[in-house]
Amino acid sequence: MSLAKKQNIWYYLLIIFDISRHKRVRLWRIIYNCMGLPGHRRTSGDKRRRAAHFALTPKTGATCAKCGKVILSHRACVGCGTYKGRQVLNVAKRAHRQVKSAKAKK
Repeated sequence: MSLAKKQNIWYYLLIIFDISRHKRVRLWRIIYNCMGLPGHRRTSGDKRRRAAHFALTPKTGATCAKCGKVILSHRACVGCGTYKGRQVLNVAKRAHRQVKSAKAKK
Protein backbone atom coordinates (compact mmCIF):
# COMPACT_ATOMS: atom_id res chain seq x y z
CA MET A 1 0.00 0.00 0.00
CA SER A 2 1.40 3.39 -0.94
CA LEU A 3 2.10 6.17 1.55
CA ALA A 4 -0.61 8.39 0.07
CA LYS A 5 -3.26 5.67 0.56
CA LYS A 6 -2.01 5.03 4.10
CA GLN A 7 -2.27 8.72 4.91
CA ASN A 8 -5.81 8.95 3.53
CA ILE A 9 -6.95 5.91 5.51
CA TRP A 10 -5.54 7.25 8.77
CA TYR A 11 -6.97 10.69 8.13
CA TYR A 12 -10.47 9.35 7.52
CA LEU A 13 -10.28 7.03 10.52
CA LEU A 14 -9.31 9.91 12.76
CA ILE A 15 -12.15 12.06 11.44
CA ILE A 16 -14.70 9.23 11.74
CA PHE A 17 -13.87 8.63 15.41
CA ASP A 18 -14.16 12.40 16.09
CA ILE A 19 -10.70 12.90 17.53
CA SER A 20 -9.68 16.49 18.23
CA ARG A 21 -7.22 18.17 15.89
CA HIS A 22 -4.53 18.30 18.58
CA LYS A 23 -4.73 14.54 19.16
CA ARG A 24 -4.84 13.91 15.41
CA VAL A 25 -1.58 15.83 14.96
CA ARG A 26 0.08 13.94 17.81
CA LEU A 27 -1.04 10.57 16.39
CA TRP A 28 0.11 11.64 12.93
CA ARG A 29 3.57 12.46 14.30
CA ILE A 30 3.78 9.14 16.15
CA ILE A 31 2.70 7.12 13.10
CA TYR A 32 4.92 8.87 10.57
CA ASN A 33 7.73 9.81 12.97
CA CYS A 34 7.54 13.50 12.04
CA MET A 35 8.80 16.38 14.12
CA GLY A 36 7.00 19.66 14.64
CA LEU A 37 7.87 22.56 12.36
CA PRO A 38 7.57 26.32 12.88
CA GLY A 39 4.18 27.75 11.93
CA HIS A 40 5.56 30.65 9.90
CA ARG A 41 8.82 32.14 8.74
CA ARG A 42 10.65 34.36 11.20
CA THR A 43 10.71 37.83 9.69
CA SER A 44 13.67 40.19 9.78
CA GLY A 45 11.74 42.44 12.18
CA ASP A 46 11.25 39.50 14.58
CA LYS A 47 14.98 38.84 14.53
CA ARG A 48 15.80 42.50 15.16
CA ARG A 49 13.33 42.78 18.02
CA ARG A 50 14.82 39.68 19.64
CA ALA A 51 18.37 40.96 19.14
CA ALA A 52 17.58 44.39 20.58
CA HIS A 53 18.71 43.16 24.02
CA PHE A 54 22.06 41.78 22.84
CA ALA A 55 23.90 45.11 22.94
CA LEU A 56 27.14 45.28 24.90
CA THR A 57 27.45 47.82 27.69
CA PRO A 58 30.74 49.58 28.40
CA LYS A 59 32.50 48.67 31.64
CA THR A 60 32.29 51.33 34.31
CA GLY A 61 35.51 52.14 36.11
CA ALA A 62 36.01 53.29 39.67
CA THR A 63 39.04 55.15 41.00
CA CYS A 64 41.43 53.74 43.56
CA ALA A 65 41.23 55.62 46.86
CA LYS A 66 44.98 55.31 47.49
CA CYS A 67 46.66 55.97 44.12
CA GLY A 68 43.80 57.36 42.00
CA LYS A 69 44.15 54.86 39.15
CA VAL A 70 41.04 53.70 37.27
CA ILE A 71 40.10 50.14 38.29
CA LEU A 72 37.15 47.79 37.82
CA SER A 73 34.66 47.69 40.68
CA HIS A 74 35.12 45.03 43.38
CA ARG A 75 38.69 44.26 42.32
CA ALA A 76 42.09 44.99 43.79
CA CYS A 77 44.05 47.89 42.34
CA VAL A 78 46.82 46.71 40.04
CA GLY A 79 48.90 49.83 40.67
CA CYS A 80 49.13 49.76 44.46
CA GLY A 81 47.59 46.38 45.42
CA THR A 82 44.88 47.64 47.79
CA TYR A 83 41.25 46.59 48.11
CA LYS A 84 38.83 48.34 50.48
CA GLY A 85 41.74 50.09 52.21
CA ARG A 86 43.72 46.88 52.87
CA GLN A 87 46.92 45.74 51.17
CA VAL A 88 46.05 42.47 49.40
CA LEU A 89 48.69 42.25 46.63
CA ASN A 90 52.47 42.52 46.91
CA VAL A 91 53.07 44.79 43.92
CA ALA A 92 56.87 44.87 44.22
CA LYS A 93 57.10 41.07 44.25
CA ARG A 94 54.73 40.85 41.29
CA ALA A 95 56.75 43.38 39.25
CA HIS A 96 59.97 41.48 40.06
CA ARG A 97 58.37 38.22 38.89
CA GLN A 98 57.23 39.81 35.60
CA VAL A 99 60.70 41.21 34.89
CA LYS A 100 62.26 37.83 35.66
CA SER A 101 59.87 35.99 33.32
CA ALA A 102 60.46 38.55 30.56
CA LYS A 103 64.23 37.98 30.81
CA ALA A 104 63.76 34.21 30.68
CA LYS A 105 61.70 34.49 27.46
CA LYS A 106 64.50 36.45 25.70
